[in-house]
Amino acid sequence: RRQVQHDSPRILPLHPLSGIMLYLSALIATALVLPPAPLRTSHASVRSPAAVSMSVIEELESALTSSSKMSGAVVPTKKTSDSTVTEEEVRAVQARWANSIKTISSTYLNGGDYVQAAADAADELYGYGRSTVLFKPTKCAEYQFRPTGNDAMSYFVGHKAVKGGYKEDAGFAINAGKGWSDVVFDNHKIELLGNTAVAMGNYYF
Repeated sequence: RRQVQHDSPRILPLHPLSGIMLYLSALIATALVLPPAPLRTSHASVRSPAAVSMSVIEELESALTSSSKMSGAVVPTKKTSDSTVTEEEVRAVQARWANSIKTISSTYLNGGDYVQAAADAADELYGYGRSTVLFKPTKCAEYQFRPTGNDAMSYFVGHKAVKGGYKEDAGFAINAGKGWSDVVFDNHKIELLGNTAVAMGNYYF
């Protein structure tokens, strides 16, 4: 299991709960990820990402850019832009992000619809279509910033699974086809700033 540092800048929220969602985007953007290590679990074979039909991609893009209510989001209370973010909420979002990565990986390794799993996670944890998302993925070099839902999907599931994806994207959420066995956050400090929060520490894959 390897150690990754995470740190995030202070970002003013543009949407309810976006302080937490944008925190995650900045967290990933500033992380330093080392080359992936072999999984602790063994699999006889792993299929390569298959191209997804145009109709499915259109549906995913529509879901990610929709201004409708977040689907599947677990929110303890209704938040407003003036609401105070709590430490419990920060930890809850970190846990949901970690579980989402594990779910996408396991779905991929089991031959399921991992692209849809990634779309569901992106719709829950990011603000595409509802606010401005500042997302600079860790492993991106040529296309460093991902302002749209389709850009993010390319990074998470790989360019072969998304129409118009970037060739540098091998699929972070599926670890370039090897999957992730676990994701654990270890916070050094969580700073609460009213309707935003900043966390710094390590997370382990």
